[in-house]
Amino acid sequence: MRLLLIDGHYYVYRSFFAIPNLSNSRGEPTNATFGFTKTLRLMVKHLQPELGAVVWDEGLPQKRVEVQPAYKETRKEMPTAMIPQLDFIQKLTPLLGFRNISLPNTEADDLMGCYAVAGCKQPQWKWCWRPTTKICFNSSVRA
Repeated sequence: MRLLLIDGHYYVYRSFFAIPNLSNSRGEPTNATFGFTKTLRLMVKHLQPELGAVVWDEGLPQKRVEVQPAYKETRKEMPTAMIPQLDFIQKLTPLLGFRNISLPNTEADDLMGCYAVAGCKQPQWKWCWRPTTKICFNSSVRA
């Protein structure tokens, strides 16, 4: 079984800033939507997963903020032009064959890590973790 887990917010932000000034005929920004969709399709083409999910941030972990009060305090607000695209992308994701996964007060990286740990306990799965590209991928090939 091949599973592809994708950090949704990471790729939405990356696409938004990598492709500036792209909009539809109504003048609505589409840069994040275009880049995210293109990236997802390329991952499917090259990695050929049997299952996939896009994992989304859904708030900050309260315990982390208690331990480290300055955690992400310098992070800027989401750009206004990105908000409607994010909503659209989350509705589009299932149409592209991927599930949306999120958990209240949990960041995508943490949730992806939990899935990776659980997957490592399955002897028939060999995990390939690529943190620089935020991809978690398993293969049915035994280690």
